[in-house]
Amino acid sequence: MPSKIGWTNETWNPVIGCKAVSEGCRNCYAETIAAGFASKGINHYGDVANSTTGKWRGNAKYIPERLGKPKQWKKPKMIFVCSMSDLFHPDVPDSALAEIFGVMRETNQHQYQVLTKRPERVVEVQGWLDIPPHVWIGTSIENNKVLHRVEELRQIKADIRFLSCEPLLEDISVDLKKHLGYVHWVIVGGESGPNHRPMEYQWVHNLYIECQIREVPFFFKQWSHKRPNQGEFCLPGHEDPIENEYPIKGFGEEIPIEVQTKPRKKQLTLF
Repeated sequence: MPSKIGWTNETWNPVIGCKAVSEGCRNCYAETIAAGFASKGINHYGDVANSTTGKWRGNAKYIPERLGKPKQWKKPKMIFVCSMSDLFHPDVPDSALAEIFGVMRETNQHQYQVLTKRPERVVEVQGWLDIPPHVWIGTSIENNKVLHRVEELRQIKADIRFLSCEPLLEDISVDLKKHLGYVHWVIVGGESGPNHRPMEYQWVHNLYIECQIREVPFFFKQWSHKRPNQGEFCLPGHEDPIENEYPIKGFGEEIPIEVQTKPRKKQLTLF
């Protein structure tokens, strides 16, 4: 379905359901949505979310009848895979991964964005999974405690590896910068929702500077706010917001999307 997430076009959920694994999961948007769907009796969501507690049940569920959706989209799209789950949740069998990646391999007019908090499983299965060039693999980094995920991401043989630093809960730039040469895109955003935790300007600025130094495309998604997609990021002394970047050419155009070998470097005053 069309997505309101700024860095993608569509979402595709052949797997739903999840389990919290780190501090970034505390106010999970997908958990809230899933519990609402469960209360309305929408197919399958009662199996993975508790409408009374508003929480995940902890399991994940594979829904094979959703496999064919990307084949219906003839024009190239950017597709966020499993926005209502983690594709590499331990409940997702290897056979399901093979089928899902088979569909992605077949529909190579699209670019697929797979974001996981379990990159260690990708490392385990990548030998037989054979990640296609148009499937991006990313991991979530919300604080310094989970920086080990970047080390695991570096081991993944994907043409585009990316980081989602959302919700950004502290300054991670000092220890993250040594890994930035191995990633191709960084997304930064604050937490949204009624219980959102603050994200400080300096944390964002520090990450932006490190990405500029290493020519890593940077995408600012939002500030911390009750509502999602609030605000833009401006450099000190600049009235205009930065231009969000992608590791691809032709984003949003009705042409096949070509992966860049090297991201653009913007000519901006950094400090």
